[in-house]
Amino acid sequence: MRNLRSANLNLLPILRVLLRHQHVTHAARALNMSQSSVSEALSNLRHLFNDELLVPHGNQLVLTALAQRLEPLIEKSLDSVVAIMPEEMLAWTQPKSAIDVSATDYLVLTIGTQVINRVREERPGLAVRFHDHDDRCPARLRSGDLDFMIRPEVTVASMDSQFGRELIYEDRIVCLVDEASHIKERVSEEQYRASRHVFFSPRTDVYDAHQTTILQQIGEKRPDATLVQSYLLLPFFVEGSDFIALVQYQLAQKLLPAARVRVVEAPFDIKVRIFAFWDAVRAQDPLQSWFLGLLRDIFNSQPAVHRGPDEPLQVTTRR
Repeated sequence: MRNLRSANLNLLPILRVLLRHQHVTHAARALNMSQSSVSEALSNLRHLFNDELLVPHGNQLVLTALAQRLEPLIEKSLDSVVAIMPEEMLAWTQPKSAIDVSATDYLVLTIGTQVINRVREERPGLAVRFHDHDDRCPARLRSGDLDFMIRPEVTVASMDSQFGRELIYEDRIVCLVDEASHIKERVSEEQYRASRHVFFSPRTDVYDAHQTTILQQIGEKRPDATLVQSYLLLPFFVEGSDFIALVQYQLAQKLLPAARVRVVEAPFDIKVRIFAFWDAVRAQDPLQSWFLGLLRDIFNSQPAVHRGPDEPLQVTTRR
């Protein structure tokens, strides 16, 4: 590395993102910079370190030996700088035009509108982009493509320890039945076993209880179940049929206007715990801290879904 006094230290945060992404376009998106500006920064970094840092390998870029040694040093050094900087300085050093969040359509339906409205009120120049939830999300969070993941507890155990996490919401499972169903306030275990079932599952080509998070919690194995890839389809399969759909209570309230269905109690008590995840190396980012606080407020404002064992569900029907 050349003389420190002549070095442009503003290049180091760009280097950190380039080393994480190993892709100029992805790094530019994460930094909210143009691709040409990041390419120019990479050229200056190569001159600064007298090393290529990122070299082509097939269709991708890989780290040189020096870059591999630099990566943990850059992370540690910049985290130390962030720790000593006043929050008001951090707020403007790396402005972002958007917050990127991965979440299932259940969660987007439940709190999406509230998130957008709150952001519009408090930070009108900031956009919120919701992304599909899939297996690539942890890597995207680690690389900076995503700012947050919001997901159920059953998928928490496999998460990288690098991620910060917080329980932000609890829901519970109820049943959707046809409006004319003979089932009253609660589905009995006998009725549940005898009925046909439709479940949400990210994949419909392979039956996997670990992919259908509700099924995983109750240990249910029903190879004859109908699987759909969108929560929005569930009420239409239930309407006019003997299908039963297990859904989250707050989601059920959103789905009721779509079809002639009712919400009744499930034959078992299942709580759904929702966690927010973020990259722990950016824990001092004031924008992330603000958005996490916003999520807490919104989820805490949801109607209570806890119920005692002898307290009946308030059965709701389509109007």
